[in-house]
Amino acid sequence: DRGVPRSGGAHQARVMAERLGMSFAFAGTLRVEGGDYGIALLSRWPLLQVARHDLVVPYTSEPRAVIEARVQGPTGPLHVLATHADFLPWSAAAHGRALARRAAPLSGQRLVVMGDLNAGPGMAGPRAMVQAGLHDAVGGFDDGPTFVDPPRLRVDYILLDPPLAAGLQGGRRIMEVMSDHYPVVADVDLT
Repeated sequence: DRGVPRSGGAHQARVMAERLGMSFAFAGTLRVEGGDYGIALLSRWPLLQVARHDLVVPYTSEPRAVIEARVQGPTGPLHVLATHADFLPWSAAAHGRALARRAAPLSGQRLVVMGDLNAGPGMAGPRAMVQAGLHDAVGGFDDGPTFVDPPRLRVDYILLDPPLAAGLQGGRRIMEVMSDHYPVVADVDLT
């Protein structure tokens, strides 16, 4: 949220970034009570370029977007796409396919795609990512649910292109309830 009464009018991404000493980007997707609801990207490394892209599909529950960032990593730039797909199955599938199309030209350039795809590993959205050549960085190590409430499903992903997947050391959920999702982590050797 940014400027929404339910979160005390705070710019939540900015507050988190300041407290953690990180860079951030925010993409508002829906006006709510005079503020914005949306997605955020926080990075321990500087964000060199940031763009917002709408995920336009018919019959979605609300507007959705992708944050695209070029991040100055310790061994060179990384490309990052972060999103939150719709919960409606047909819309989540369309969002996943649109995200895979956006990711395709960046694959091979140290690409990380992450977010709540609102779909299990075998469903259309995540399947489109794998078909686009991305590697599920968490699922091979920890395939448990990331959504904490019933139905308990794995809907949160970190996907890596082949150059980054070559350095994948491990992936896991952090089993602490911080929201309605468990955080996911991928350990990648960037050298």
